[in-house]
Amino acid sequence: MAGFPSRFLRYLVLLWSAAALTVAGTGLFTKLPVFAVQIAIALQMLVLLAVLALAPALREHLLSLNLRALTAFHVWRVLPGSLFLYDYYVLHQLPWSFAVPGGYGDILVALTAIPASWLAKGSGSSRMLLLAWQSLAFFDLAGVVRAGLVNGLHNPESMRPLTHLPLSLLPAMLVPLTFMMHVIAVAQIGQGLRQASVRAVAANK
Repeated sequence: MAGFPSRFLRYLVLLWSAAALTVAGTGLFTKLPVFAVQIAIALQMLVLLAVLALAPALREHLLSLNLRALTAFHVWRVLPGSLFLYDYYVLHQLPWSFAVPGGYGDILVALTAIPASWLAKGSGSSRMLLLAWQSLAFFDLAGVVRAGLVNGLHNPESMRPLTHLPLSLLPAMLVPLTFMMHVIAVAQIGQGLRQASVRAVAANK
């Protein structure tokens, strides 16, 4: 049974990827209201959190994943960041309040992901710095999602590029997956800091 969480996680990611490619490839988002993008992200997050809450073995497995890898994962965000800026500056499709803060924010997160991942090897203050980085990167992503919703409600057509490939892959899978990487990393750091605190208290008794 020791390998079950790992196998289950691989199957879950494969099924999720297939579903995401199907949704994005068939253009389903183009047939729905523009705010369906945010609803899709929220629903996937709820499902993933429910799975973690109801599957202790899987949760334990995720909390044992390499923290450096979980942090370095965010290098990928240079891609959507660059696409947002390209869509704004070159294609003139996405609104400034979404594309420019979101684009530069994602690129900044991507450029700092590797240096931030080095903090995972440390303890104490290093882990606190990594927790701060994870939190800022999480809220940067949340800000992008919020900006998409605000712009979509104000002017639905302004956010239509998110309903077409390749950007439709973001709400279909990549944004919820990125959120979950932050959640797992923060939970892992918090667990480590609590354990260190308990050990320090026990040592002083």
